[in-house]
Amino acid sequence: MRIWVVANTELGEKFEEHGGRHHRAALALGLDSRLINPLDVIIAQRSGSQPELISHSRPDVALFLDKDVHLAESLEACGVKVSNSAKAIRACDDKREMHIAFSRSNIPTPTTIILPRPYPSQPHHPTALLAAAKRLGFPLVAKASRGSFGAQVYLINDDDELIEIFSQNEMREAILQELVETSYGRDIRVHVASDRVICAISQRSSDDSLQANLTQGGVGEVIEPNGTEIDLALRAARAVGTDFCGVDLLIGEGDTRLVCEVNSNPHITRLSEITNIDCAKVDILSAIGQQTSTSK
Repeated sequence: MRIWVVANTELGEKFEEHGGRHHRAALALGLDSRLINPLDVIIAQRSGSQPELISHSRPDVALFLDKDVHLAESLEACGVKVSNSAKAIRACDDKREMHIAFSRSNIPTPTTIILPRPYPSQPHHPTALLAAAKRLGFPLVAKASRGSFGAQVYLINDDDELIEIFSQNEMREAILQELVETSYGRDIRVHVASDRVICAISQRSSDDSLQANLTQGGVGEVIEPNGTEIDLALRAARAVGTDFCGVDLLIGEGDTRLVCEVNSNPHITRLSEITNIDCAKVDILSAIGQQTSTSK
């Protein structure tokens, strides 16, 4: 089987390691694997005929560790199985799309307000922002619709901070959420593949910040996920249609669980080191339609 690991390794050491780890896992499984930069993939399209992949020989499967939805869709149109699919990537890359999918699937999340999107020449309407904040109450959390590794996430304490944050262009497309104070600086990351929970860790901030992400300097510890955590992680993954993903859970009042988000391209180096599970291998097996024995 010919497989591509599509990863933009030019973005830094973290991305190079991420793509390389999956490529090495594919080779170890005996697959004909190539590590492909998405910027090198050229596809010609013409009405009435199938798109033509002209830059490389067509693979059977593309493990897509990137967020270029249109490239993923073009590969699918060429007859390539893309994992995760373009539809799943789109749902996970935009937090507005994601929370609409969660709502449709009746998945418990923090109360979320999807803000109207102004055009580039327009500001957000302050009255609308203040009305949304009044509904949620301060402090609250503002998130850009597109952001990774806990970036573009802000803890907002009052009206003035709210207006100031939303003067930034990166917040033109955004959501507001209630602050789950019982989960401040801590959460749970669950890795899901082939509709199974593979492993889970608790994450906590090391500097009293809101985000507990490992990439933000958080500390991780292996946990055995309980039935509620397994159920929520699987339901969230199904809601956005991923083959493999990382699901972040928050700890609600009364030790309940809420879904924070699903990552269609979770960076798994630290997770693999902490759990001693080769999550790259798990992702590859999921992409080619096989299951690993390490699962719940």
